[in-house]
Order: sequence, then C-alpha cells, then structure tokens
Amino acid sequence: MSMKRRGPWALLTCLALSISACGGGGGGGGGGFPLGGTFGATPAAGGGTTPTDSSTPSEEPISISFEGSLDGFFIEGNNYLGPTPTLITAKLNREPTGTVYPVIVDSAQILDPKWGPVTATRGADGSYSALLTPKYQTTKGKYEGKLQLKLCKDPLCAAEYPVVGGALPYKLEFVSDVTLTAKLNGAGVTGYNGFTSVTSGQTLQFVAGDGATVEVQSNIPVTWRVVSSGSTRALSVSSQTDTRVAGVIVPGPLGGGIDVYATPVDSRYKYYSSVMILPQ
Repeated sequence: MSMKRRGPWALLTCLALSISACGGGGGGGGGGFPLGGTFGATPAAGGGTTPTDSSTPSEEPISISFEGSLDGFFIEGNNYLGPTPTLITAKLNREPTGTVYPVIVDSAQILDPKWGPVTATRGADGSYSALLTPKYQTTKGKYEGKLQLKLCKDPLCAAEYPVVGGALPYKLEFVSDVTLTAKLNGAGVTGYNGFTSVTSGQTLQFVAGDGATVEVQSNIPVTWRVVSSGSTRALSVSSQTDTRVAGVIVPGPLGGGIDVYATPVDSRYKYYSSVMILPQ
C-alpha cells in the first residue's frame, strides 16, 4: 500500500478488510498504511454508494471521537526519550454508507515520516486504531494545533462524508536539557574532560586556588546546592539567582573538593548536573 503527501495532506489509500475488496470490488491493498494517514478504511457492509457520490444536504454526519493523545514534553539529550509511537483510536458512531478513504490533514507536518508504513487495525466495535509518532523538533518551543480526520469517498477526496468531531488536538513542547558552564576569575572554564559545559548526569571538574572567584551558570532555572566534600575549603556564596551562583573559595586545613549541584526547578527534569572545584 502506498501514499503520497499532497501539500499538507497525507492521503491514505483504502485498507481492504477480509469481508470485501477495496473500492467496491476492485483489487485490494495490504493491511498497512503509511504514516501521515490515520485509520484504515472499510467498504460498507452490503454495498452502498460509489466512492465518487457527493454528500447530500440530508446525509447524516458521522460523529468521530478519539481515544489517546499526542501531547508530550520532550527534553533534548541522551538521558531522555524522544517522541515514541502513540496509540490513537478513532471511534465512529455509525458505518459509512460506502467505501471510505480516510485522510488526515497535517498542516504543520508534526508527524514523523521516518517510521514508514504502519498498521491500522479495525476493532470489533468498528473503531480504528493506529500508532502515530510526533516528529522531534530541533527548534525548541511549544507546538500546538490539530490534526483533522476526513472521511473521503474517493482517493482524491473530491467528495467527503460529513463528519463531526474529526479534529485531534495536540500540544507538544521541546526543551533543552539543563546545561552548566563555569567561570574562574572571570574567564570561561575548560574542565579536565575537555568539556566547556555539562548536561544532566555530568560533572564539570576544574582546579581553583584559595581566594579565586568562581561563577556557575545554568541555562534554565535550578535549585543550587553547594557542598564541601571531605574538605574545610568552601565556596562562600556572594551572589545567587535561579540561573547563577557565584562566590569566593575560602581556604581550610583540609583541601578536598567543593561540589556545586544544580537541580532543575521543573520537576519534569529527572537529573541534576554539577560542578566539582578541586584544590591546587
């Protein structure tokens, strides 16, 4: 079975069920459909109008409701999952009177084509289910809109069945992982591992002598925690916001490390990042 995108449309060719061939008697397709379409089509039981018959003013609309949601919050980086296939089910309040060619209007192109063809299944109650996957957006921000399900009477959708409730809303948000950078006496720091910045689960390590000024910055709001590890040296904090902490290294007889932990304020982030300040 094949599908071609036509502008913002993703057109799904007819999915033949075992009870009938596709298109009211012609050869049928297979059991799959390409991503960008929605739910498999079924010829009307006992015949019905031809696919090219136009809707009439008296034709009763088909009511469509959805189960499942494409909404999601996605954090960039290896510690978090990107968009994954989501099961969406469309329920129709009645069977169409003839062959139906489902079309989904994806005007913002938020569905990911890389997964290729997927399979739609028809439930015993006449509903159709499929796995749809949002496309990962490299431009961070919020993406809100609606996919629109159309029930067409022919492959080119020259005529449609009237529908009510065919819009599937989505709210997608893509954000950066927590990222820390540091300055030593006003100059940017490169850590022992060669990093100039670290993200969740990573630690930026560098040496700072007594009396040095250290500043750590975060790209998102965080809760700071400054701890002396096996040391009486300390970072005497002189300035702090939810994206920046700065202070001076205070000497002590035990010369261990000083850890600066940054935990994102947003609880949807699951991991912290940190800086370790080592003695000379």
